[in-house]
Amino acid sequence: MLSRLPQRHPFVLAQSSRVALSKRTIIEDLSSATRECRVNIRDDGEVSAEIIRERDERLLKVMSLWEKMGEAAAALKILREKGGKSR
Repeated sequence: MLSRLPQRHPFVLAQSSRVALSKRTIIEDLSSATRECRVNIRDDGEVSAEIIRERDERLLKVMSLWEKMGEAAAALKILREKGGKSR
């Protein structure tokens, strides 16, 4: 909704701090979810194809949310963090 209004509109200006706080909170949650997916990838071991498929689907959903937030590069950085397993 905010993207439809001019950036200098009083409503947009009044809500900017709330929007920024909300975005930070969502990014923190996505960071946690991405790290969890990364751990699951590292802990592959001997798991069934069904578990691997479910894990990969979850990772794709999380990555989609990062893209919608305009922060896909941050997600890739998390996936590549020390200890992460490249695919």
